[in-house]
Amino acid sequence: MRRCTLKSGQDAKAREQYASLVKDYKEKPAGFEAKVKLAEMDLIAGKQAEAERQVQEVLKENPRSSDGLVLLGRMALSRRNGNDAVQAFRTVLHDQPELATVHFLLGQAYLLTGENNLAKESFERAVALYPGQVDARRSLAALESQSGRHQQARARLDDLLKQRPDDLAALDMLMMVDLVTKNWVEAERTLERLRTASKDSAVAIMAEGRLRQAQGQFDKASAAYERATALAPNDPEPLLSLVKLDVAQGHADRAKTRLDALLAARPDHLFGHGLLGEVLTLSGHPQEADVQFREASRVNPKWITPWLDWGGLWLAQKQPDQAVQVIQAGLKANPDSEELQMLLASAYSTQGQIDSAITAYDGALRLNPRNVLAANNLAVLLVDYKGDPQSLQKAFALSRDFEKDAPHPLFLDTLGWVRFKMGQQEEALRLMKDAVAKSPEVPTLNYHLGMAFYQSGKTAEARAYLSKALKSAEAFQGRQEAEQILSQMRG
Repeated sequence: MRRCTLKSGQDAKAREQYASLVKDYKEKPAGFEAKVKLAEMDLIAGKQAEAERQVQEVLKENPRSSDGLVLLGRMALSRRNGNDAVQAFRTVLHDQPELATVHFLLGQAYLLTGENNLAKESFERAVALYPGQVDARRSLAALESQSGRHQQARARLDDLLKQRPDDLAALDMLMMVDLVTKNWVEAERTLERLRTASKDSAVAIMAEGRLRQAQGQFDKASAAYERATALAPNDPEPLLSLVKLDVAQGHADRAKTRLDALLAARPDHLFGHGLLGEVLTLSGHPQEADVQFREASRVNPKWITPWLDWGGLWLAQKQPDQAVQVIQAGLKANPDSEELQMLLASAYSTQGQIDSAITAYDGALRLNPRNVLAANNLAVLLVDYKGDPQSLQKAFALSRDFEKDAPHPLFLDTLGWVRFKMGQQEEALRLMKDAVAKSPEVPTLNYHLGMAFYQSGKTAEARAYLSKALKSAEAFQGRQEAEQILSQMRG
């Protein structure tokens, strides 16, 4: 208790000193720097709105304040707003390109926007400027592992661990590489290194749990997760791993019993209600799940997952109106959530509220311009429900790079369908043939290709693909039109 009091006293004294500097120096560099320090203290204290207000005041007077821009970028990162973070960090680096830490932060921002190549460049630049930038070195290893270059990732981590043998994050990452490659011998060695370095902390115990689970030793894995949960009760990962293991083994009742006991002891547990809601959903108890998701949103409104699960629950129950209400509440608490914005668009589409769905997809793209799924779905809505020249041009702009950057059959089909609607029949046919060749059983793809053949006067091909589309029991936009055209061709 004395320690807390002392820290509070120190914080109060520091705040007083910074406030005095702000008053004395106002629009001078020392005053701006002090105001940024006050904003940092507000952010640490959980007063994000006040922190942002202070930073914006600094940037209004001094738009190139590096301290202000870095803090602004950090706050954007915490909200998972990669675009704003990129803009802030790039502005700093334009004036001070030698700042290794900011290059690392820029890399983190690029990861959020899905630009992994740019993230890699930023991390490499951070390391080049300061080889001791261990966060950047770990991030490079993570990118290599994610792209399947596991040996390169291992070599990079081994090199880092030669200099920092007790780096828990690097050891934990090395364990993940061992698990992915199923190198059990090395995994056991890495586990021993983790145990030694962490003195059997929750980090090492979680690594043990993951290893035993990967080896199919589920009882040992469960025991490890239970020990980790006891050691770190406020960390969601051990509890989540334990519950997921229960469910994966078909023991949803055991997971529910475990969470009921936890919540009886700790009714305001940060993650318990959300996890219980997931278990109840999987167990086929939507009403009970609804109660738990509601509690989860009250206890921990910044945790995105329960909002997503809650909205998804009502969509699965074919109650899109209820889903929209939940998702909108989630977005009020988390306005920069790309995932919630996408779910909102899906809910509006289910309702048939096309204009609202279009607006929601636009919102998702503002948060992440590289969200290919949002671009695809928005393009489809613009073509199928709008169809005016302006909408077609926007749809084409959204989809024109799909063939190069995202050659998935559904995305190729969208690009082909847009070109078809724009009167570019030959190019449309080429793209849609490619899409159907890759996914021949998807009815929408067959319908679009059939329509393109019909418009080109190739009735035999049109009949074949439209008939194939209609054989599917899956609902798709255009089924009625396909039936009418087939009827005309037969008549």
